[in-house]
Amino acid sequence: MKRYFKDKHIRLYLCLIASLYFLYSGITREKILLHSDLITVKGNYITHSFKDETGYGRNRHEYYIWIKQYTNPFQIKADYLDIFNDAAFISTVRVDDKIEFTIPKRLENKLGSNENIFVTSIEVNGTKYLSQNETISREKRINDSNTEYLLAGMFLIAGLLAYFVRLPRLS
Repeated sequence: MKRYFKDKHIRLYLCLIASLYFLYSGITREKILLHSDLITVKGNYITHSFKDETGYGRNRHEYYIWIKQYTNPFQIKADYLDIFNDAAFISTVRVDDKIEFTIPKRLENKLGSNENIFVTSIEVNGTKYLSQNETISREKRINDSNTEYLLAGMFLIAGLLAYFVRLPRLS
């Protein structure tokens, strides 16, 4: 048993785990390619919480909107923040305004729960703050990228190299 916990085995195991993680991420990635992959959710605006935490070692954005008809927080993905018109949203949207989101169809069964649901478009009283066309275009670019598969392959190769290449011991 002791022989399976040598440094080279541990490096191989860690790289295999990382490789499997990235492979799984690539396979299960959300695929929003068409308008028909989305459904519309309507309600009355209650409140929002837009937080940007950036600084030393931190880069986190949390953008949530709540509506009366559902208990879910509706989240704007970090991937969409540069195309979301948050300044106009904050200055013009008021409590009880009619708000319309589009969300991925696969999240429809989570409506009414307390789980976050990410939105792909936001429209309030006819004004678009997050465009469905732009988010679909962004999702297509993300989907066309093979980053997860490349990382999975790199970690697999790194793990095999760590296992088979004999490194000199430092004394």
